Amino acid sequence: MPRPLRRRGVICKRCIAFVLMLWCTGIFSIGLAEENSEILEFLPSILSAVKNRDSDGDGYSRRQGDCADNVPAIHPGATEICGDGVDQNCDGHDLECEPENYSLDELTPYSEGTCPTLVAGHQVFFSDGLARDVRIDLPDNPLGAPVLFAWHWYRGDADQMMAYSNFQTWPADHGVIVVAPESRKLFIEWDSWAPPNNPDTILFDDLTRCLAEQFHIDLERIYSSGFSAGAMWTVSLTYHRSTILAASAPLSGHSTVSVWDPAAKPPMLLTWGGPTDTYAQFNFENGSLDQSSKLSSVGQFHVVCVHDRGHSLPTTGTDYVWQFFEAHPRGIATPGRRVCQPQCPRCAACPEP
Repeated sequence: MPRPLRRRGVICKRCIAFVLMLWCTGIFSIGLAEENSEILEFLPSILSAVKNRDSDGDGYSRRQGDCADNVPAIHPGATEICGDGVDQNCDGHDLECEPENYSLDELTPYSEGTCPTLVAGHQVFFSDGLARDVRIDLPDNPLGAPVLFAWHWYRGDADQMMAYSNFQTWPADHGVIVVAPESRKLFIEWDSWAPPNNPDTILFDDLTRCLAEQFHIDLERIYSSGFSAGAMWTVSLTYHRSTILAASAPLSGHSTVSVWDPAAKPPMLLTWGGPTDTYAQFNFENGSLDQSSKLSSVGQFHVVCVHDRGHSLPTTGTDYVWQFFEAHPRGIATPGRRVCQPQCPRCAACPEP
């Protein structure tokens, strides 16, 4: 006489093991099915019991999301311990630890309240009540990475800026987070002559804050570069956010601030294409030389570089821009540690600070 499958409502452990063995190995045959019809009758309830069983007594079964049902300390809602390689709360990853002494106090709070999750590629990012299109390129490990803001030219876009400048290679080559916003399509694209707290400056503040919250970016290595209209905006941003930027590199830029007296003096790399670097009413050689004069008047370290290709991006521009940025984390004040002459086609002597 076959042994009963249930005793006082408790499923026979041997039956469970037998059914699971047959189920997993796929050896059910017609003959076995007929001989073990009683087991098959209870198969759904047996499998359900296995999935609903709370083996470690922590109040959660595998069906309820317990990713380690043999460890009581691991279950949904458990306290996560950062950096130990264990997913205590079963959310799919270990909690990353914040760097020691990492503070966001110097950064402006996000204008929209709670930062969204930033992802690689284009995304809509709300800032100052506006929906902005932003492209973000991330390195394999963005935690603690430097950040470059890349601003496009007149009638350009973020993808063109990334491709033609070659900044899109920086995440893989240098471990840099590159952020390329789209403009609001103003007359000259960006708020280059606007007061300090304009929508584009607030966009910079908001993105910097959210990048810091999510990736704990290197606050000593936040940089800005752009071409033409984007370079003019970089000059303005360097002035308005001089205490946040480590350095900047306007490519064919122009002086946009009448009285240059910034709160801090981040190093600047001024690059243009010689006497033929003009567009519409703008002469970018004269504008760059004017900016150089203003920097010298306040003792702000800078390098001037001329590539003689007119109003276009230098062919190896990102190489010497990276060389300049790499040598200038925020607060570098010793001339001996500065790159005076990056590898550009024709680089003038460093102006005296």
